[in-house]
Formats: sequence, structure tokens, C-alpha cells
Amino acid sequence: MLSPLNILKPLVPFLTAKRWLIAYSGGVDSRVLLELLVALKQQRATAGETTPELLLVHVNHQIDTESAAWAEHCRRQGEILGVSVSVHCVDINAAVTGNLEERARQARYGVFESLLQADDVLMLGHHRDDQIETLLMRLLRGSGSRGIGAMPQTRWLGAGQLHRPLLSISRSDIEGYAVKAGLDWIEDPSNQKSDYDRNFLRLQILPSIEQRWPEYRTTLSRAATLSEESAALNAELAVVDCHALGLLPDSQSLSIHALQQLSLGRQKNIIRYWLEQRQLALPSAAQLHIVLEEVMTASEDAKPLVQWSDGQSSAVQVRRFKDDLYAMEALAAFDSTQVVKWSLKDHLTIAGIGEFCANMTSGTGIKKSLVDSVGGVTVQFRQGGERCQPTGRSHSQSLKKLFQEYQVEPWKRDRTPLIYVNDILIAVVGYWICEGYVAEHEPGINITQMSGN
Repeated sequence: MLSPLNILKPLVPFLTAKRWLIAYSGGVDSRVLLELLVALKQQRATAGETTPELLLVHVNHQIDTESAAWAEHCRRQGEILGVSVSVHCVDINAAVTGNLEERARQARYGVFESLLQADDVLMLGHHRDDQIETLLMRLLRGSGSRGIGAMPQTRWLGAGQLHRPLLSISRSDIEGYAVKAGLDWIEDPSNQKSDYDRNFLRLQILPSIEQRWPEYRTTLSRAATLSEESAALNAELAVVDCHALGLLPDSQSLSIHALQQLSLGRQKNIIRYWLEQRQLALPSAAQLHIVLEEVMTASEDAKPLVQWSDGQSSAVQVRRFKDDLYAMEALAAFDSTQVVKWSLKDHLTIAGIGEFCANMTSGTGIKKSLVDSVGGVTVQFRQGGERCQPTGRSHSQSLKKLFQEYQVEPWKRDRTPLIYVNDILIAVVGYWICEGYVAEHEPGINITQMSGN
């Protein structure tokens, strides 16, 4: 039977948390979760025991005409129960074509992540039926064992953690509890629209499945757990293979020669594991096939590229350079013709490239006296034909040949900031300072990249 005591056991590890944030839509699931957590807090207070501070977090997606009324309902509910409420409006532009559900989810989780602090736990009202619907959605997208594994009851999110106390409880038990307790909640009319994929499954498909296979929730939950176990075993195998081959799964690149020592299945397993470790979206089977058959087999002087997005995170690009496979978030567009004046006193942000800073040093970096004499530097990007003489070299060379010699990845060459003083190229950020401009026995300035690709 659903009760505060039923959900206490899985919450024991979180009783020392700073705050429990409750993702509160006002629907029946989050309403029951709120009721249970408030009751649990009261019971423990009566017994002289503490529980973390509660905070309701309501995200107003501003899609439905009733959105403002729902937000006000959640505020009132918090006041009645003596729980603080934080309402956040997001703009997901419902007029844009594409997956509205996914854009709403991304906006919602963005709010949650921004609020979570160290030692905070975000409580979600997901239940067993949500688990089944998620499993089926992923199966229909063609996900493998990693994708169709059980929805985790607990995981990290931002600086805190996410927890689903009701994940083993059925929707019918939650609704039954709400009715018996006389709770009021919001009924979102969009939940009855079969236009959305998840609603279509719940309203049209699952009732028919239940008629034929009444125990489908139990069996599919078991399948999700087995898939999760398989994914864990695959991860263990990837760790073993990486160690044997001397590969670092959290590095930006993997040796193609080393990968090709393994069977095709184990190559795929390492690549997926590598992308996961770097928190990059996983490819579909077709996209992974392109990586294996076109990118990895391309000649060393080719510039193959494959890109994908799972709709939930940034697009991913996989490239080859020499013997290495590289993976990164998709490079942002930028204006390669821009000329930027920089005093070096503040951080410099270049759209599509990243953020840079200048630090004072002694005996290294660019001569500070040179920069001071002209009041700063000019930042440009390669246009073709540039030449310079790195410190210690006897003569100048073209920037093109120097990038090749320094084995700078091709996609970085046109995106690397060039530092000029009086129209003279004096430094290439991240690689070298030109002859005659190094601060050998005097104050200097080091320019470093703080963020970006």
C-alpha cells in the first residue's frame, strides 16, 4: 500500500541532503509525491527527527492557455501545505516545427539543473508506467541495450542528484491513493491528445496490449532491468579492452589502429562507451556504421566528418586526423574575417570560438612592454598566406606548413586566434610566440583559452 513509510526506505540515503526539490507540475503524480513527502516530514518531526527542506519547482512552459492558472494553482498548493514554491517560465516556441515534447523536456531540465546545489536532491513523480512507456519509446527509436535500460531511480544532475521515489509504483495505485486521500490536482487536456507519441502509446497501444498480456508491466520492467545489466557488462568489457589497448576512454581521441585490433562488435562497444564517458550523444546504428566504414577507413590525409544529434543534447561531430578518431560537440559557426581589438585587461569572448584571458607572467609569454606600447593587441584568424617565425627558428615559414608540422588538427587551423601588434603576427594562441616577441627576462603576458572547442 502506498504510504509515507513505503517511500521512506529508498529515501534514507537522502535524509542528510540540504534540500529536496520537488518537480511539481500539479498533476496527480507530483501531487501524490508532494503529499507523501509532506506527511513524511511531519511524521519525522513528531518523532524528533529532521528531514531536508522542501521546495516545489513548477516550470511554466507557456504552451497551454491555462498555463498561468496552473502556475497559480501550484503556488496556492504550496502555501496550503507550508512548502516554498519556485515558479519558472520558459519559452520553447510552440510554433517551431519539431518535437515539442522534447523541447519542453530540455527546457524543464535546464531549470532543474540551474537550481540544484551541492547536497540537493530533485524528486520526480515518475512511476512504473512511465518506465514502460519510456522503454517502448526507445525501442521504437531502435535503441540498443544502453538506450533501453531501465530508467535510473537515482542519477546525478548538475551539482545535485535526481531521484524517483515512485518508480516501482503503478499509475493506478497513485491515482487510487489520490482519490482516497481527497487530493485535488491539475488535469492537463494535452494528456488526452494522441498527437504526442507518448500519449499515443498510453491511450491507443498499451490498453490493447494489456487486454492480451495483463502482466506486460512486470515483464517489460524485467526486460528493462536485463538490458541495464547487459549495458553494465558492455561497459565493463569496454574498460577491459581500453586497458589492454592503452586507450583512454575520456580522451578527445582514440587510436584507429588500436581499435582495429578488435572484432567489429567490440569496436562499436568501445566507441559508444567513449562517447558516453565524454557525455556526448550516442549515434544510431546507421551513424555508427558510417564512423566504422567511412571515417575510420578514410586515408590519413582525408577530412571525413559524420554528425548527429539525439534531440536532447548538443550535436556531435566525429572526425579523423592521421591515425586518430576525434569526437566533439559540433563546432559552432563563426566569422573568420573578423578583426577584434583587445586591451587584454578583460576576458575576450569570440562567438563560435570561446573565451580567452590574459595572465601576467615573468620571463614567459608575450613581451608586456610591446603590448603596453600600443595599448593592446588585434585578434584575427587565418585568411591564407600568413607567415611567421616561431621562437628559436632560423627563418619564417607559412602558417599552413607550421600547422602541418605541429600536427594541428585541420578543423582547428582556421579557428585558432592569431595575435597581431601593428599588423605584425606575434603569436598563435595555444602553440607559439614568434621570434623577437618572447618576454625572456621581463614581464610577460600569457594568452590562454578558457572555454570553447
